[in-house]
Amino acid sequence: MKTNRFMFLIVLFACVITVLSGCFPSADDNNKIDDKNLYNTNDNNESHIIKKLDYISVDADITYPQNSSFDIYNVKMTDFDFDKLKSIFINKTQNITVTEENETEYPGYVAHIAHSDYENLGVYRDFFEYTTTEYDDLSFFVSSQDFPVGFDGMSNCFQKEKLDSIDKDISLDIVTDKIDELNLPVDKIPEIYALDYESLNNRSKSLYTDEEYKEMNMKYKFTEKDEAYLFVFHSKTNSLEHYDRYVSVFQDGIPTYGGEVYAVVNSNGLIMFSAYGMYDIQKTVTENKKIISVDSVLDIINNKYKNIKSDVVVKSVTPYYFPIKENSTAEKAELTPTWVVKTNEQIEEQGEKGNMLINDNEYYIIDAITGKVIL
Repeated sequence: MKTNRFMFLIVLFACVITVLSGCFPSADDNNKIDDKNLYNTNDNNESHIIKKLDYISVDADITYPQNSSFDIYNVKMTDFDFDKLKSIFINKTQNITVTEENETEYPGYVAHIAHSDYENLGVYRDFFEYTTTEYDDLSFFVSSQDFPVGFDGMSNCFQKEKLDSIDKDISLDIVTDKIDELNLPVDKIPEIYALDYESLNNRSKSLYTDEEYKEMNMKYKFTEKDEAYLFVFHSKTNSLEHYDRYVSVFQDGIPTYGGEVYAVVNSNGLIMFSAYGMYDIQKTVTENKKIISVDSVLDIINNKYKNIKSDVVVKSVTPYYFPIKENSTAEKAELTPTWVVKTNEQIEEQGEKGNMLINDNEYYIIDAITGKVIL
């Protein structure tokens, strides 16, 4: 597609991300439970819980952290050096245009963009992304449409463990060498997706017709030479992953999210590399703070729906670190352990042909130390 790559990124990011707005709220009466019960638990570390509470149902996969206590840290956004990144990623230095963008969400920060007919590098305050035209051909089918939150469901679409056309270990080494060179704070064991051409074509057929693709002027038929590996690396601190960028806390329209690195490698090498939500630890704020129990988390969600008429089922409860900011443009945050709760809600909407029940997934981020609902 002969469109501006970074405008496409902004639109894609807006479409893919689950848009959750508002400031960091203080706990209201519906979110409060008795403090003395926060740490009391009947948990037996059940991996799946099914039960009925007063206002919600639970049919949830539960992930438990390795520890029951965690540290809280002062962290600062990683400073990305544009010239260093350009020297690392831009291979074809001819016909490169470099531009600056002054109007960014962070006052006084200037974003830098390097662009050519083949490669693009955009460096912003809270992320950078390197792409090539080969990745542009794949991007629409990797992170859009039926993958509305991150890469949830990718393994259902791309089921192969490895590709015959590309060596997986060599591809992984290419990516980890870049991570090491940049000293990015991520776990070195990634999620790996083999993007085989048959699955890419199946996805293509499931989304639009040939005529619609031709109107959009985009590639939609793939062969073995288009195959690639997608690697997803999560930031991790004290055995606890940081929450990913696809569920964010929004303040004044600006997202705060956890750290991840994405990379795509094909037979020609690295065709995409991006890093989002990278934070460097400055100091420890508090040590060994006990986290609240899963039972307490479910009680908090139950109380949230006390005065709301809705059919709600909790689907998962998972622990993560999350950077909590004082305001939207703050470059510093407190890296805090949280519980992330995914719910499925049946919402009744009135349409032309009468009322319809619509299933909608919602995500709640709960401070695992205080029990406050952050999102």
